[in-house]
Parts: sequence; structure tokens; C-alpha cells
Amino acid sequence: MTVVIIIGIIIVLIWLVSKMSKINSDNQTNYNTYSNEYSDQDDPIEELFEDLTMQQKHAIMVVYALIAGRDSTGNIYDNVEGKKIIGKAENLLDMTIKEAIEYTHTHNPKELCSVLSSIQHKALSDFLLIDYFRIIELMKKSEDKEKAYTTMVYLYQHMGYTENDIIEAMKKMSALMNSF
Repeated sequence: MTVVIIIGIIIVLIWLVSKMSKINSDNQTNYNTYSNEYSDQDDPIEELFEDLTMQQKHAIMVVYALIAGRDSTGNIYDNVEGKKIIGKAENLLDMTIKEAIEYTHTHNPKELCSVLSSIQHKALSDFLLIDYFRIIELMKKSEDKEKAYTTMVYLYQHMGYTENDIIEAMKKMSALMNSF
């Protein structure tokens, strides 16, 4: 039964992420045109990252690395959109994926779920969920996508999310993206 539910979640998420990717690419020109006008304003996403501990920042970047590393073809790092997503995360967290991976050599990677669970802002956890799924959607091989989706569902369930929470977060983000 759980496998059927996970497959259902994956199908819904693929549909939502593909819809969000289309909206994002349609709006990219407008964003580039007007980004300089708004550069003096605070980015609400940046505010979500302000109170994170170094351990939380490392854990978040490790998940980016785990997800991107699931792409056996290496397309995430070669893909322009994938580079943008990871680059934005590196800028927001002020660290690289390489630094986060090095951090796991001296810290227990099994603590990842508990560190991620300690993030106080549900909005940040939801934002990261969407970002991780955007990376997964860029993968070419369905086997890679399935492994990455399974990893994400596992991590988020251990963070206290239910399958419905994951679906609701995706629906909220889709509604938000459709409002632009």
C-alpha cells in the first residue's frame, strides 16, 4: 500500500514540478528584465535562511548533493537550470556542495534527519522540498528520478512530514506559482 501511495505522490510531484518549470522558464525573461529594479529590496527567501545554524546549513547542502548525485548521467551539474538552482542554494547558504560533503567526513551523516528536523520555519522546509524536487525533475533517467524521489520522501517523512504534507506543500507552491 505504501508503495502505491509513494508512486502516486511521485506522479503528482512530477506533474507539479513540470508545471512549475514551465512557469519558471516563461517568467525568466521578465525576471531578468526587472531584477535590477528590485535588487535593493530584501529577498523573502533570504530571510528564511538567516537564523540557520552552520550544522543546519551543512545538512541542507548535503541533501542538495545527495539529490544531484542521484543523477547517474551527471546532467544536474551540466544542466543550466540545475546549476542555477544549486548556485542559488550555495549563495543563500554561503557554502558550496563540496564544503558540505567535506563536513560529512567529520560529522555523523546519520544525524541529517534530526538536524533538518530542527529547522524552525516550515516555510523554509517547504521551499527546500520544492527546490529538491525541481532538481529531481531535471534528471533524464527515470531510475535516477525514482531513487531521488524515494530519498526525498524518506527524509521528509523522518522530519515529521506525512505523505499528505508533501502533497500539500507541492499544491501550495503550484498555486503560488500560478498566481504570478
